[in-house]
Amino acid sequence: MIKISIPRKKDVLNATCSLRTVGGKWLETCLKSMQKERGIYIFHKRMDVLYVGKTGGETMTFGIRLRRHFQKKAAQGKRIWNLLKRHEPVEVSFIPDNEIYRRIKGARISTKRLEDEAIRLMEAALILSWQPKFQPRVGKKNKLRKEKGCT
Repeated sequence: MIKISIPRKKDVLNATCSLRTVGGKWLETCLKSMQKERGIYIFHKRMDVLYVGKTGGETMTFGIRLRRHFQKKAAQGKRIWNLLKRHEPVEVSFIPDNEIYRRIKGARISTKRLEDEAIRLMEAALILSWQPKFQPRVGKKNKLRKEKGCT
């Protein structure tokens, strides 16, 4: 049996960095050493979770992934860029892969494939638990949650 320990939302969202899409330019400076890490990122505004995503593969780092969301050219017309632009500045928090591995019990995480699966499991658990506003709802493909502050 695999058990996933979901971190408290307020603990994760307290470690944050503010980002903007201004002029299509985006700098990794506030990410500090985390820019080269792999794991899960959370976009939020005023402690309200907007989107949960993961870095995928060996070469996709936190910094590269965020650039693909916050630079118009790198976003290639994806809907998340427009949503983030309308709600900026947006805060981002990050859970590094080594913390994710500690929070998943009952699975031996030793190969690269299992490491990727652990990140996917935690991403899915956070989406189900925190219900981000920009995330498609389970069973309602491509429908955004309609709530106050998400227009």
